[in-house]
Amino acid sequence: MLFDGSVINSITIVTGLLALVVRPVRRKIRKAGKCWATDKAVVDFLNGSTAVPFVCLALSAVDPAIIPSLIDNKVTMAVAGCIGFIFVAGEILAAGRED
Repeated sequence: MLFDGSVINSITIVTGLLALVVRPVRRKIRKAGKCWATDKAVVDFLNGSTAVPFVCLALSAVDPAIIPSLIDNKVTMAVAGCIGFIFVAGEILAAGRED
């Protein structure tokens, strides 16, 4: 199997850390004021760390061999699912406010 549990967890953490630095680097390049904001950093890390589990879930529809790795990573999948749910619930609750 190409991805085992530790590889998925490692890539998830690295992706979260990479997402964490995107905003400060862009702000630094544009010279747009303060580069670091803790509240934004936490959200960026959580958003980045959900990308890998979501991609793995999508790939499991094409390659069922990934499913055992997903089952072994219940915590990673649960965190990604909770973050995804919070985002979707926020979008639903905010619908129509811009009208």
